[in-house]
Amino acid sequence: MLQALGSEQMRPFTIVLLGLLLVTLLGFAALLVFKISVLPTEIEPAHFAAYGTLIGGVLTPMTIIVAAFALLQRERAHQAEMKNLQSQSNRLDLMRFIQKIEKDIQNALDKLTINVTYKQEDIHATGNDAFLNLTFLEWPAVIPSEKQVKERLKASNGQVSRNEPLIICYEAFSTITIYLNSLRQYCEEHDRLSGTNMTTLYFLRKYRIGIQRLSDQGYGVHKWKPMAQQNAQADTGVPSV
Repeated sequence: MLQALGSEQMRPFTIVLLGLLLVTLLGFAALLVFKISVLPTEIEPAHFAAYGTLIGGVLTPMTIIVAAFALLQRERAHQAEMKNLQSQSNRLDLMRFIQKIEKDIQNALDKLTINVTYKQEDIHATGNDAFLNLTFLEWPAVIPSEKQVKERLKASNGQVSRNEPLIICYEAFSTITIYLNSLRQYCEEHDRLSGTNMTTLYFLRKYRIGIQRLSDQGYGVHKWKPMAQQNAQADTGVPSV
């Protein structure tokens, strides 16, 4: 960013330098015309006055134009600098939101410690195991599907305690799904402003297992697609999900 700002600030100086060079060339041209038209004859004071008028009439407008261009370019550089600063401020705000959501997800996972039954075996599980641990094969007992919850409600005629493990887990991972969808939006916006896909890729790799498991259980988690992947799909005409 500093290099970009530096190049923007150099433009007015370059224009002024070129303008001075042009003014100098015009001055020499005027002097040459004066020399050819006047020097063969006797030089009189009136000739110098005419030469001064010629120089003033030619160089003054050119100087004003060069100064106006330099001022315009400086204003554009200032606007570009302000835009970059605003973009940087927006990225910092987005990163604070992203870190807050990441902390909320971790807190929700840490709070979930539960005993469940999987294939007729009692299992002590945590939210981190079910969401992040690739080797934890009993995760379907901790991340129940909507179908399982509906069947449980139907079997009990809607009389289900909120302290029941099935309901506790379903509510916890429904909340985590909401967090993930918000996190995805903030990450994509941050990447759009920064021109990279590093933020989205980081969280996609971190939560890949959990996102896939929530998707398999029908929680409605949105698809994570880094900016580069979206651009590739746009180029090939493949619609994004």
